[in-house]
Amino acid sequence: MKTERCPKCNSEMVDGFLIDRDKADRVQTWFEGEPSKYWFGMLRLRGRARFGVVTRRCRRCGFLESFATGPER
Repeated sequence: MKTERCPKCNSEMVDGFLIDRDKADRVQTWFEGEPSKYWFGMLRLRGRARFGVVTRRCRRCGFLESFATGPER
């Protein structure tokens, strides 16, 4: 496996993930399109493409880089 390098300081990057803290811990998900809400405030997500998010962190400077993985079902 290729070791990713930090674009800021050229040190090693390590994979990880961010958690959205609300009523339950959830790994972040990226949704396609502009956000829109129902009249009572919840986001409309049905039918949208969604992708998991992986975040890399630089061991030296702490720079974070996030990117979408393959589509989720």
